[in-house]
Amino acid sequence: MIYMSTNGVPDIGTPKLNPVEEVKLSEGSASGRTFKFEKASDSAKSLYQSWIKQPLQTVEQKLAKAFSNIKQVPETIVALFNRTQSPESKASSISIGSPILQAKNDSPEVLKQKFDQEMAKLDVEVEALDQELKIQTLESQYESAVIEDSSTGKTINLDQATGFYGRSVSDDKSKALLDATSYLSSTVKQKHKLTLSPEQQQALANKFFESQLSFYDIKGQVKTAADLQWLRKLAVSSPIQLLGNELSYKQSNLGIIATTLKHFIDNTDKLWAEKNKENPEDQFDAVKRNQFIASELEQQVSQLPRAIISAAFQKTTGQDSTQWRGVFDFATEKLSLSDELMETQAGKVLISLPTKLTTTLEKLAEVTARQLDKETPIALSESKYISDINSLTKAELSALKGIGIKKSYLEA
Repeated sequence: MIYMSTNGVPDIGTPKLNPVEEVKLSEGSASGRTFKFEKASDSAKSLYQSWIKQPLQTVEQKLAKAFSNIKQVPETIVALFNRTQSPESKASSISIGSPILQAKNDSPEVLKQKFDQEMAKLDVEVEALDQELKIQTLESQYESAVIEDSSTGKTINLDQATGFYGRSVSDDKSKALLDATSYLSSTVKQKHKLTLSPEQQQALANKFFESQLSFYDIKGQVKTAADLQWLRKLAVSSPIQLLGNELSYKQSNLGIIATTLKHFIDNTDKLWAEKNKENPEDQFDAVKRNQFIASELEQQVSQLPRAIISAAFQKTTGQDSTQWRGVFDFATEKLSLSDELMETQAGKVLISLPTKLTTTLEKLAEVTARQLDKETPIALSESKYISDINSLTKAELSALKGIGIKKSYLEA
């Protein structure tokens, strides 16, 4: 008879088991007691098979396989050792792992050298996998695209487009970039070699000054501690500060120079427009505007270390500056021939940009000279004449491209 349980599930009752006879310990039982199976009912036998016997058999099979594999390890080692000791081994080929270790008539020294090479390759692969794992771990932490600012306790949305880490343009993008370098510090190689290319540096600097740099822009590019150090300098620099640092290097990156000059010009244009929004006559007065730019440049350069100012003076009055101004003058000449650019306001702004870069570079030479108490005005050499695009280096073309001047514009 079937009864209905309280939860609506049919109740088949508890199967009635026949009594079983107790046997002695000598008949085999881990617990000291056992039962004769043949006298049990069919229901009891079925339960025993499904709940006890089959799971035990599965465990037994797995244990047997495991012990078999363990037993094979020393057997393999012994066989390999015996082969190396046998007379025939001198003429045989021993294969251990990678094909590079397959050797015939190799001495132990050669075999060890090959083995070391394989291990070195393996170390590189392991290190790369380890770094990727760390990056993936960070990404998994940012799956919600929200982190907590340790200084304020506020949550920050990484995916928002306004500013860095979702901060507004007016917020502390420098603090946010420093936070990002801290998060990435455990994922990079502790080496002092800068791996960021000049093009990458220019692109990162441009995005930072435009408040568009995100965690995802940098996490795939930084590889060493030196890369993070460069980003930390970027985080605490204004365009003029970054420009000063770049001019202090033996080989300066023209891309950084062009980008920092451009952003200084853009910033001063905004300040000038804001200053004269109620006075349009002054706003379009070229003389007053140039005086304002010179004043802003003087004020910002005065805050640089004297060693940086001295290096900037040497670069802006030397042969490097002659070449840079020549590149900008060539760009101005070619851009002015573009009918396409002349049709839009943005195009006209781009046409005037190289001239502004040259003018600001010349102003910087004057300002640094005054800061060093040198006689002014100074006589700068003429910019280098560049006749065609083939005279530009790959780095110079890349620098121009980084500020919006495409190669096609220069081929006119």
